[in-house]
Amino acid sequence: MKLNFINQNFGKTEINEIDERQGKMAQLIGLLITDGSLWCNKKSGLWSISFTSNSNELVAEFERLIFEIFHLKLRKRIYKGSWEVKSGISRKAAAELISYSPSYRTLAYNKAENKYPGTIIPEFILSNSELGKQFLRYAFTGDGTVIFNIGKARYGFRFDRCVKLYSEHPNLRKQYFGLLEKLGYKPTMLKDAVLLRKPENIKKFEREIGFVEGVKISGNGLWKGIPKSQLLKFAANSYGLKPSELGKTKSDIHTNLIKLIL
Repeated sequence: MKLNFINQNFGKTEINEIDERQGKMAQLIGLLITDGSLWCNKKSGLWSISFTSNSNELVAEFERLIFEIFHLKLRKRIYKGSWEVKSGISRKAAAELISYSPSYRTLAYNKAENKYPGTIIPEFILSNSELGKQFLRYAFTGDGTVIFNIGKARYGFRFDRCVKLYSEHPNLRKQYFGLLEKLGYKPTMLKDAVLLRKPENIKKFEREIGFVEGVKISGNGLWKGIPKSQLLKFAANSYGLKPSELGKTKSDIHTNLIKLIL
């Protein structure tokens, strides 16, 4: 089955035709590059694939994609406090994945010497805007977040909003930046992340890319347990909202924000 998308991100109307498998592959690679792993046992020559996350919803997405693309069922367990799914994978399937990116590891071999694996965003994703959006939705869900801070202002408080995708891999970070630019965003490059600020970027991101539904914010911050997509939607539509309308203290403002979001 093929899907047609009309796109106007590059200054002219463009019709992109993709098949469903390509879309699913773009999503899978977004997860593999962020929290996945593909490796070969040197002694046996057998290949394995795995994915680790503290989000059960994101693990379920990985399981779904692996089954629908490669017809594999994964073993699931709790490993070091997170969910892990893992399976052997055929040489043919591994060869296909390696043909897209020579590695899916993003951690440095030697950070002091700036030695990183050759992990890349595949060309078939970079060259198609719709596939780029699907890839970014899964990559941002895995290694990114939406930030909505209640900051101090000269008089009272202010709201700071941004969407952030963490990546210490220098080349991968440049590719994220370039892909976002190609899609019409104005990202900011940080030493360990790519950042989207300003209303036009946040609203466009919520409308066109977003996060995988149901995946919640982790950690110990203000918004722990709230779905990323839900906080993003609120942030994108909150630019007319003033902190002074919600309370005089940070605690009161946060409490009333929670009521609005939920």
